[in-house]
Amino acid sequence: MRKVTDSKEQLSLFDELNLSRHGLISIQKRIGKDWVSWSDSYVDEDREISVSCKSTPDYGVPHGLDTDFVIGVQNLFVWQGCPPSNRIRATAYQILRASGLDTSGRYYGALRESLMRLSHSTYTVQRGWFSAGEWLTETFRHFQNVRFISSIRDGLSADSIIEVELSNQIALSLRSGHLKPLNGDVLRDLGQHSARALFRLLDGLRHNPAQPDLKLDRFSCNLVVWGRRCRMADLAPDRIRRTLEKPHEDLLRTGYLRDVRYDGRGSAQTVTYTFSSDTEVTNPDLAARLHKHKVIPKIVASLIEAHGNDLVAQRLSEAEQVLTTGAKIRSPAAFIVSYIRNPEDYRSRLGQQGHPGVTTSAQPKLLEVSTVDVAEQEAWEAMTPSERARSVRNVLKVALGDRLTAREYEMLTDALSVEALAPDLTKRSTLAAIREVGADQAASSLRAVLASIDRGEPTELSDIV
Repeated sequence: MRKVTDSKEQLSLFDELNLSRHGLISIQKRIGKDWVSWSDSYVDEDREISVSCKSTPDYGVPHGLDTDFVIGVQNLFVWQGCPPSNRIRATAYQILRASGLDTSGRYYGALRESLMRLSHSTYTVQRGWFSAGEWLTETFRHFQNVRFISSIRDGLSADSIIEVELSNQIALSLRSGHLKPLNGDVLRDLGQHSARALFRLLDGLRHNPAQPDLKLDRFSCNLVVWGRRCRMADLAPDRIRRTLEKPHEDLLRTGYLRDVRYDGRGSAQTVTYTFSSDTEVTNPDLAARLHKHKVIPKIVASLIEAHGNDLVAQRLSEAEQVLTTGAKIRSPAAFIVSYIRNPEDYRSRLGQQGHPGVTTSAQPKLLEVSTVDVAEQEAWEAMTPSERARSVRNVLKVALGDRLTAREYEMLTDALSVEALAPDLTKRSTLAAIREVGADQAASSLRAVLASIDRGEPTELSDIV
């Protein structure tokens, strides 16, 4: 059984759309080491897509826990601001925590093996990798390079430092904001590796890469074709159904799926998934509490989509207790939204002031990094002003999404290019503002700064925060 340490402290989760949609990691918990390659072809919206994987006999094709570690590393990459070096540096503890796995010791060995397997497995996606409005053919690995800095010979401990470099394709996609929210509450409630992998695949298929805000209500597929999409080794129809049985039970129990239906017989069978709508999984009493604080419906839906009912309710109660203390808070709605999204930014400070019900975690902070990434700094210094401007714009586009218009992002890029705004300081100030007052208020403040520059008026970056 999966145990999540401090699951209530997890930040919002995201998933890169191409990776989740193509199901590159087998949902099987275990595989034979002789399974070192697979290939698949299927039609998706009138496009014939081919996908293949080649690994080594030492590790076999990616499977099982590899899904969790991919989610953890790509979210650390986003949370750390999409570094231009394409690398994240974190402790083994931090990667396990970001992956939603138990940090007490049982998964450290699995982490090392998984990172090695993911860095030794090469994929080719033909006509199926969406980037900048085009469907491309790409060859890549999940992780281009992995480096371990550990005091344990051939092993990892909680404080072991690990550097992971993402492939250019994946880093570019994350940096450009080609991702979707991943419901962390559902993910943490799924006890089996195969259930989490199936959830990730289904959730990726619900979203159209070209229009990620659109969601399918229902998805059907031939059973044998679906077995291949789930990267199963044994494609006998009865075996596929047995492998899917427990994951289906988990996904129905959590409410992510409303129904699973099989039709037909033998290899002609189809499996049809009916998804629960957002309104079905939203607690109406919780939504009413948020509306009472002037949190608009769109934000309510996004909070519950990202964190789940229980976690939003728990954090809302903490934020409400802070409001009752008489603390000077300019906008209760913005404070509540920011608190729900990033509670640790407030708990450490508010807990020291003795606010009731708000405690400080004694465990390491999720994004704490104990060493300086010299290579990343060198890469930054080697950039031209235009490259730095684009890099900062891309990071802020991931963080702010559609809160700024295309025209405003152009204005931001121009201001950064001519250094009317200092690129590094703008990035740090805006990300700090997001943590302090929430993305909506940070975007509003940045918009005001850009408008002042456009009018030729003097402005300060302190206006953002």
